[in-house]
Amino acid sequence: MKTLKTILLYGVIALFISCEPEEEPGELITLEVFGVTVSCTSNNRGSCYIARTQNSEEPFSILAEDIEGFQFEPRFRYLISVRKTLLPKEVPSQPNRYSYKLVDILSKEVEEGLDLEGVWKATLFTNPDKPENWEKYQMTINIIMLYKWIIGPLGCNSTGIIIEKVKGHQITFGGGLPTTMRGCFDRNEENFHRFAWFEIRRSKTYKVTGTKLELFDEIGALLVEFEKVQP
Repeated sequence: MKTLKTILLYGVIALFISCEPEEEPGELITLEVFGVTVSCTSNNRGSCYIARTQNSEEPFSILAEDIEGFQFEPRFRYLISVRKTLLPKEVPSQPNRYSYKLVDILSKEVEEGLDLEGVWKATLFTNPDKPENWEKYQMTINIIMLYKWIIGPLGCNSTGIIIEKVKGHQITFGGGLPTTMRGCFDRNEENFHRFAWFEIRRSKTYKVTGTKLELFDEIGALLVEFEKVQP
């Protein structure tokens, strides 16, 4: 009888073990997915995600492959858990290719400030202390919301500032980006650019209407107008 009970016990244990699901192949990783996609031809959707591994020091890059089971909505930044699996090579010299399958959506937040994205040319400064003949110089900035950078000129050099936070139409600026160090001969142009950066930093809110960007101070007074010249 004792032997029969032992046999039955081992049989039950074996049954439970056999019923355990097999672990899927591949590596479990967490991806941060930016709130816009780019056009591409590497998958059936015709668009590619901009993503990076969570806590990675690597910059965002284009993810050529689709993510099985992931329903992307524009203007949201996602943190997702996915299973990344190496695909067999058809030709040994081919680069590695992977498949991605959604495991879980860890977070989904509105991507603020995407309407700021693009290249903008200053067309109006309301400050009466603006430099004379400022129209002869150009102040064109490139706003890259992926990194929250504003890049533009400082005389013959390039510089920039960091957007610390965008909430609704409120905007807060952080520190500066590195400035190139070429020797510039036109000090008037450099002084105008310094003035323009100062006015940009003074802004607390913004408004985008079509191809026009307006920056306002803390009491809602217009500081600068820009016209979009490139998406």
